[in-house]
Amino acid sequence: MGRSSQRLLTREKRLIADFKRCNPLGNCTYHDQVKVGRGKILEEKDIQYIKDTTSGKTRIIRQSDPEFQKWLDIFPPERRKRSLPARSIDLVCETSKEIWILEAKVSLNQEAIGQVLQDNDLYQKERKPTKPLKLGIICEESDPYLEETCQRRSITIFEKTVDCFRILG
Repeated sequence: MGRSSQRLLTREKRLIADFKRCNPLGNCTYHDQVKVGRGKILEEKDIQYIKDTTSGKTRIIRQSDPEFQKWLDIFPPERRKRSLPARSIDLVCETSKEIWILEAKVSLNQEAIGQVLQDNDLYQKERKPTKPLKLGIICEESDPYLEETCQRRSITIFEKTVDCFRILG
């Protein structure tokens, strides 16, 4: 991981710590790095999940892929996996009435929107919550275009301010 990537993760961790300290959702129980997508098993005959240990890149190949056999030849069995890696939800906040799935990014971006939507799907599927789920993105900088996208998808934005967080949506 590069130096700028480490700094980014540190800024995101600081954002989460500030969010918990400020507590804009009121009385809630926080859970950090909640695992979802726990090693989804792939059917070996149809799909292979390949992790290139040299570059760290991953690829999912399907038998229908014209280059399926080529990939199997390139990646010996010890470099193939039968399950996908687990994902981590940055922060889950449970109140008496609802559960918040929260993604932290320095800047509101498309990646954060995609991640929180995917985390929501996996959390619902695996945890089968009895309370309604709410989605949120914690950020230092928002983006007016993406704010509209978030609003249409019921994703609340928590933008860092000097004192606490401004809630958009």
